[in-house]
Order: sequence, then structure tokens, then C-alpha cells
Amino acid sequence: MRVRHLVLAAVAAVAAVSPARAALVLDYIVVPTITSGASAGPAINGTTLTLVPGTDVFIQVALRDTTGNTVPWNSNGGLGGPGSLCLGAFFVQFDSVPGVAVNPSPTTPINARLVNGNTYGSASAGSSPPTFTRFGGLINGGFEDDPTTVPDPANQNRIALFNLRVSPLGAGSGTFHLRDPNPTPASADNATLANATPGNNDGTLATIDNLLFGASFTNTYDLNVVVTPEPSSMALCGLALAGLGVRKLRRKKVTA
Repeated sequence: MRVRHLVLAAVAAVAAVSPARAALVLDYIVVPTITSGASAGPAINGTTLTLVPGTDVFIQVALRDTTGNTVPWNSNGGLGGPGSLCLGAFFVQFDSVPGVAVNPSPTTPINARLVNGNTYGSASAGSSPPTFTRFGGLINGGFEDDPTTVPDPANQNRIALFNLRVSPLGAGSGTFHLRDPNPTPASADNATLANATPGNNDGTLATIDNLLFGASFTNTYDLNVVVTPEPSSMALCGLALAGLGVRKLRRKKVTA
């Protein structure tokens, strides 16, 4: 019965903060390495990410409160506790752009890595890279009152979730989709969430499904990507075109 009560409590708590749900979004942030910690860098949402073949890029995905941490994540002096809300589990699917840019296989820490392995344990829902990668985390026991599981004002009110390697393959463009991978109702993730052990804290754990996607699972977070030819290739093309131009001018002079 305790498991069932935890699940019901999670659903009820999320329903209680549903007016603020629209304030929560997922951010894409470019970071220097796959092992990067929580980044305060600007989000690249709504812009086009330009890549060059042969140069991998690392993207951090973070949950952000756009209103400046007004969601009641905590009510106990900044920690968890009765009435608080904490992200207990997240499962997100990253859709690559085959032939253009992908998250390469296999799904190991060199290609997909939790930002905070102390707070969250890796819990992959199954992967099929490079077409798509499902990646997730489940809160470790005793970490509900850890400050990293609530939006951090120092990092633009974000909870850093995971880093992904993005490998450009060839010139082209497309769209990355970050979305909920579950075709089943929200209870599926809540069932997984019930396995978390927050210790003696009475705060409420919640899944990213409930916070961001709801029961319909229709929302996606898109990022446009363009892979351009390598600078050296472009330079060679330019030289070739210039050479053709010189040959044409010489021919005109000879005929004149």
C-alpha cells in the first residue's frame, strides 16, 4: 500500500502545481565535454546549431523554471520536506537526424552521461542509436533534499540532467527532437518512481512526464541543426572555382 500511496501522492502533488507547469521547459546548452558539470551557459533553444563534419559537440539537457524558481520545489528553508516537490525520475528520447548528425552508439558514458551521478542513477529505457537514444535517471536513495534536485538559481534556475555527444556526419540540415518516449499513461513512470527511496523525508517526488508532458505526451523540444562542409573543403572548392575563372580569362586573351 505504501507504494500505491507514493504514486498517488506524486500525481496529486503535480496536479496541485499544474498552473505552473507551463513555466517548466527543457534547455539545450552546449558544453565543452561529455563530463561537464551543471552549466550556467545560455540555452540554444530556438536557434540553429551549426556543426562541421568531424567535430563532435556536447549538449547538456536541463530542466528550467522560466519564472525564476517560483514552482514550490521546496518549503523547508531551501531543502526538501513536507509540501516540497523534487524531480525523482526522468526518461527522455533524443531523436537524431540520420545522415546529418546523431548521438552515436553505444549508449555508454562516452556518448550519454548523467550530469550528477550522485543524485541520479542511470536508468536507460532502451536505446536504438543513432536513430534515437532513450536516456533517463532515477533519484538515488536519500537525495531528495540535495540542492541539485531543485532548480539552482546559480545555474539559471536549472536542474542539469544529462550530457549527449552529437556527431556531425555530412552536410545537410534537420531537427533534433527531445520528447517523452513513453506511449503509455503517466502511471508507467510513476511505477518506476515508486522504487526510489528518499529516506525519512516527507517531500513528494515527481517524474518529468508529469511536470512537462502530461498524460498526452504531445510536447517535444526541438533544435534545428545545420551541418556545413568543412572549411578546408570549402577553401578547396573556392580555389578550384578561381582556377576555372583564370583559365577562362586566359582563353579570352588568346582568342583576342
